[in-house]
This record gives sequence, structure tokens and C-alpha cells, in this order.
Amino acid sequence: MAIWRRLKAVLGLGSLWALPAACVGAIGGVISTLAFGTPLLPSLGWGVTTMGGLFLGLGVGFATLLTLTEGRRTLSELGALRAGAWGALAGGGLMAVVQAVALATDPGLGGLDPDTLSAMVSGIATFGALGGVLSAASVRLAREVPELPPGQAPPALPPD
Repeated sequence: MAIWRRLKAVLGLGSLWALPAACVGAIGGVISTLAFGTPLLPSLGWGVTTMGGLFLGLGVGFATLLTLTEGRRTLSELGALRAGAWGALAGGGLMAVVQAVALATDPGLGGLDPDTLSAMVSGIATFGALGGVLSAASVRLAREVPELPPGQAPPALPPD
């Protein structure tokens, strides 16, 4: 039973990170259409699936690392800096895997020349930084939520 609860939490965090990223991807698709005249639906589809998929992977990767390494700790014991370090590792690792797969499967990349290597390192560093910031912020925000006793539902939102 505990494995289903953990799986739900891992996928939930990934989804929480993927949804806003997919919206940013949709905005990028619209901008691409307006600026460069690309067809709207393919631009939207590419933006939503790419950004949503990357951030889903980032959130799932962070939550999995956190579950495996810090599973016995509570949020009060887990510092934002430590969570940020795990998030940076998840982000950099995810981007390294994505780029390694792209390098292995796309013959047009031309191998590891200095320009390709520079782009790969900057992508890994950027995604590592994004993962670190998102992870630290997620843990910090989760600490602010009051803990409910087992079985108690959260209070309903006040009427408008």
C-alpha cells in the first residue's frame, strides 16, 4: 500500500511542475506562430509536449531521488538547500540523459565538437539550476501548509 502512496506523490509533484511548464510551452508556440509564421497546431503541440514532458521528468526525477534518499525524514528535517541539491542533480541528470540520447540518435549533430559540447554543458547547467530552484521552492512552500490530522479533510474555501 505504501508504494502506491509514494507513486502517487511522485507523479503528483511531476504533474504540478509539468502543468505550468506546458502553459509556457503553449505561449512559446503562439509566439513562434506570430513571429515566424509557423503553423499554429504543430507549434503548440511541440511547445506543450516538450516543456510539459521535460518538467514532468524533472519533477518525477526530483521526487524519486527525494523518496529514495530522504524517505525517512520529515519536511521539518529537510532543508531547502538539501532539497535544492537533489533537484539540481535531478535536473542536470535528466538533461544529460536527454542530450546523450539525442547525440546517439541524431546523425545531424555531428559528434562532440566544441560547439556541441558547449551547448550540452550549458543545457545541463541550466536545467540543474532550474531543478535546484524549483525543488527548494517546493519544499519551502510545502512547509508552510498546516498539517492536518489523519482522516481530516481540508477546510472548504470560503464563499466569494
